[in-house]
Amino acid sequence: MAVNPLPSSLPGSVNSYFNAYKNSLFADVEKQKTTCKKRFIHRLVYVATRKLNADDKQSAIAEYYEQFLSKFQKNTQTEKVTGILLLYPKSIIHLMESSSEVLHMILEDLNDMEKSPNCPLKEVRILVVSHCVLRRMFPLWGYRFVTLPLSLQDPNPQTQPVETLVPDSLAMIYKMCVCLLKHRDSGSGQEDQEQALRLEEDTVIYLCQSAVLHSPSTFLQTYTKATNILMDSGLVPVQWRCC
Repeated sequence: MAVNPLPSSLPGSVNSYFNAYKNSLFADVEKQKTTCKKRFIHRLVYVATRKLNADDKQSAIAEYYEQFLSKFQKNTQTEKVTGILLLYPKSIIHLMESSSEVLHMILEDLNDMEKSPNCPLKEVRILVVSHCVLRRMFPLWGYRFVTLPLSLQDPNPQTQPVETLVPDSLAMIYKMCVCLLKHRDSGSGQEDQEQALRLEEDTVIYLCQSAVLHSPSTFLQTYTKATNILMDSGLVPVQWRCC
């Protein structure tokens, strides 16, 4: 079936937008989103307690992630993973930056890991998933052991609600990350600044035991669940009539 051309009297700019063979605006936007999809960076921060046996190495978790993340770092079709793994004596804090697809696979791996009896991590809790961050915080992925001074090893029961503790903890974590990046090439004064910004391990463990925060499994369930919202306008009152 032939397509009737537009009248030649119309301005050229109008003809170009009403050309029958031109893609729709929706198609053009979707094409741009697909082209730039890899460039959107998201940030995941989670905490977990460590399950250490007598024969386990302190760096076992770091070695696991070095191997696990290598497939993303070598694949040019996926976004690389950057961030830092902070290894406390009994817990961890993990900050990771990549595309939404890669972070989703990391969460699925955490979910599978928790189901394993030999899992090195337990009580994984997600502090935040930040979408479309302006820039990466770290150029690469790495890990660091966190040694606590005696003053931070004493039990310190938490009294703050989790809703208040999470943003405060994230602020401390981000400040410590900035400190690590700032002094990565020079050790002058780094230890004292890090010590002041370290999150107490009791706080990390308290967050891991929270029932308010999402585990990987509950987060993935929420993430993949269909959202069917019934608007008030869709509610039609039933009218009963007596015969």
